[in-house]
Amino acid sequence: MANFAYLLGCEETRVAALIDPCFEPERLVTNAKELGYRVEWVINTHGHHDHVNGND
Repeated sequence: MANFAYLLGCEETRVAALIDPCFEPERLVTNAKELGYRVEWVINTHGHHDHVNGND
């Protein structure tokens, strides 16, 4: 089973949120930085371990 993580960002402010960061949050943050975004929020759609384990 696959898990999906999302980067949602504002093009004007360059502020972003990670949604369900899953197992590779560092990769997602690196991608956000490469795109010029600053991650300020983590949003979880639900509390299953495979969705929240990337919150730290």
